[in-house]
Amino acid sequence: MYDAIGYSESAADPTLPLDYEANKLNFRLNKLSVTLKDTQKTSQSHVMKMNLDDVVAFVGQRPAGNALKVEAKMDSLTILGAPTSGGKSPSLASSQHLDADKHMSLLDLKFETNPLDGRCDTRVNLNARPLEIVYDASTINQLADFFKPPESVYLKQLQAAAMAQFDALKEQSATGLQHAIQEHKFTEINVDIKPTHIIIPYQGVYQRNIPMIVVDLGRLGVGTEKQQMRDDEVSPSLSFEEVMEKAYDKYKLSLSSVQVLYVPAGGDWKKVRTQGNSPMHLLKPLSLNIDFEKSILQDPKMPKMRIKGELPSLAVSISDGRLKNIMDLVQSIPFPESPPPPPEAE
Repeated sequence: MYDAIGYSESAADPTLPLDYEANKLNFRLNKLSVTLKDTQKTSQSHVMKMNLDDVVAFVGQRPAGNALKVEAKMDSLTILGAPTSGGKSPSLASSQHLDADKHMSLLDLKFETNPLDGRCDTRVNLNARPLEIVYDASTINQLADFFKPPESVYLKQLQAAAMAQFDALKEQSATGLQHAIQEHKFTEINVDIKPTHIIIPYQGVYQRNIPMIVVDLGRLGVGTEKQQMRDDEVSPSLSFEEVMEKAYDKYKLSLSSVQVLYVPAGGDWKKVRTQGNSPMHLLKPLSLNIDFEKSILQDPKMPKMRIKGELPSLAVSISDGRLKNIMDLVQSIPFPESPPPPPEAE
């Protein structure tokens, strides 16, 4: 009888309005601390400690629209490294407050399925404030020891097993492609990550008035472009090639203000970082635009991915004296020892 009248027990109640939220969940975490300890070393309290402050989340469910909405915010993040001989823990990562986004959370995430405006099937918005990351050689070396896998685990064998999995390919007609494109679920993505910078100090220990390399990762933006076939475009007369051009999810990636500085002892890198050119610049600020297209179908006639990039300019400034200074700085850092290669599988 259910089949005859088109009824399903799992179907949404048609009497409910689309914007009605039947279930709501609010969550707040004032502070969270996660600590990694090496129990074999009783002389120090921790290898690394991470602190999260003011984490807020909201979950709402709309039964009439078969929709779920998740919002999450995090105010600040601090990561401390292994204590030095003096007992002080160096800062490995900390959130930065800029005048332009002083009221913005460190991380602001919104995820929604079947939004009310109907412009997409799934929406993802992500905004993030910048971080300052400092390389600390002692902590990095201890972390490498902490996470070293047992000798019985061989990553090459695991990778080979993972690569053995593959997707089955099948050919489709142009008409089948049109239907698949129209039924394809579209995900709208908006990502804006403010420029994070990494400090690599001389000898791997951050102090005032020492040489260092500052790597500015730039501002990252990701957006999507909807490929939608209108009703008047659905026609058996369309060729496979014409339909194939519409069978891609399109993403636009932009990266701006990527730069690398060599800062001599006592140099004011924070001021220089905002300038487009200075004697400290190894890599002058550059921008990169990438169009990434991923096929929504699996067909041997279609490329699975298509990538087009644009690099307007690339300017590197280096001299023999500066190159020597960079090599001295890199060689002064004690890096983790490489493990011996695993035996080859028989």
